[in-house]
Amino acid sequence: VVLVRHELLIARPNSNDVLERIPLMEIKSLRSTSDWQNRTDSWKDGLLRWDTLGGSQKSRSRMVSDASKPEGWEGMLMRADQKDSKKNKHVFDIQTEFGGHNAGRSYVLRASSQDECTRWVSEIRAHIKQCKIDADHYGWRERMEGVRLILKFLFELRATQLCIALTISANFVISLYQVDLDVGDEAQMKVLDQADIAFTAFFTFELIINLLANWFKPFWRDGWNLFDVLIVSCSIVAIFASQWPGLSLLRFVRIFRVLRLF
Repeated sequence: VVLVRHELLIARPNSNDVLERIPLMEIKSLRSTSDWQNRTDSWKDGLLRWDTLGGSQKSRSRMVSDASKPEGWEGMLMRADQKDSKKNKHVFDIQTEFGGHNAGRSYVLRASSQDECTRWVSEIRAHIKQCKIDADHYGWRERMEGVRLILKFLFELRATQLCIALTISANFVISLYQVDLDVGDEAQMKVLDQADIAFTAFFTFELIINLLANWFKPFWRDGWNLFDVLIVSCSIVAIFASQWPGLSLLRFVRIFRVLRLF
């Protein structure tokens, strides 16, 4: 019997052929010798209570006849202990899921000593716990990968790319108009500042979607993506540094983004 990361393998001695493969995530229950002993003790306690209550006349007469032997009830229970100890000595029982790989099959394995039996049960339970942690981790990664593929599909749609191209063109035209605008016209400057914030928010959102859709290395290996990061960063700095005229000119760096259309 070989315990690996996610499975319990059973083979014949001196053989490399695996006879049984038990996925640890499909183990429904795992019982050791102590569990068997507790079940036997419960049965014997129930037997005594049943006799106290009376039971059926025929069965009670047979049990009382056995108990009337020289050793009495103590001898009867001692024979039961000996029978159970011979049958269940140093063993542990594995019950698998009915709908799993082993179709609900049960396996009873015997160890060379009680300590070894306890170690086997402890190790299997520890591996089952780790399997559940790994399943949660890989399940989260699979869900994230599914979200990434959906975002990549939507981002690469022709309609999405057309919308981005039109927005870049509109931003290019408005930026050229803003350069030639008279600074004294406060009403138009206010409208253009609001448009600048809207364009920055749009391009920031587009950059985030692009990053998630092409996570992680594919995004940073593309030179145009690095160019977009630089442009969006300058635009954000220009918005928060509008009180410094020198830094506020960084917003016009977005004009060069029109190069992506060619």
